[in-house]
Amino acid sequence: MTMQLAVGESGSGLATLMRRSGVRPACWSDTGWMVDLFFSDDVADIEVAKGICRTCDFLEPCLAEATAREEFSGVWGGQLFRHGRILAIKRNRGRPRRDLASLASRHQPAAVSA
Repeated sequence: MTMQLAVGESGSGLATLMRRSGVRPACWSDTGWMVDLFFSDDVADIEVAKGICRTCDFLEPCLAEATAREEFSGVWGGQLFRHGRILAIKRNRGRPRRDLASLASRHQPAAVSA
């Protein structure tokens, strides 16, 4: 069941839906919000967070609100935000790795002729 606000309903969308439905979003655990997971820089954590979002009844309003307020960072509504924009993919920090096969072939010792 996807949660939706009624047309013209005022107040913060997610807060209103949570109050009205009594349901918590999937990013809420017994110990509180999963901040470490949803604001991680680790690619694996980000994918787990997106997966949790896909199971959430609040996915659509969460994404709509994050988009409207140009959320600075984190996973919101199943999407990764950075500097107010949705990123298609998250790359690891640093320089991208080269193809190991091509790297190894470049660094083979030269054959010594006798």
